[in-house]
Amino acid sequence: MRALGTTRATRGAATWFFLTLSPRVDRVLLRVSRGRVNTALGLPVLLLTHRGAKTGAIRETPLAYFADGAAILLIASQGGMPTHPAWYFNLRANPDVEVTIRGRRRGMRAREAQGEERERAHV
Repeated sequence: MRALGTTRATRGAATWFFLTLSPRVDRVLLRVSRGRVNTALGLPVLLLTHRGAKTGAIRETPLAYFADGAAILLIASQGGMPTHPAWYFNLRANPDVEVTIRGRRRGMRAREAQGEERERAHV
């Protein structure tokens, strides 16, 4: 039996790790390993290169993704928080991005899934 406080502390530590530390570590791991090693516990991770909505600065964000044919699906959940992550707003303002998957880089244009496509993507 686990104590409630232990469960919350563990969940809080895991959330902190995946939202704060993991992206910093994954930026390096993904580059060095050519996309073969990450901290996402078995999920595929890409490196998203995008432009900041306000600053125009180039940003690199490691993200877990799902493939749907040639399409790449990203979920802007910020660990289940009620607000979208910064990269979501960056992509809305500047949809031309580059993704690096397993060491291969390609240009793409981001867009938000709508209608039937969005329903099909819901997990």
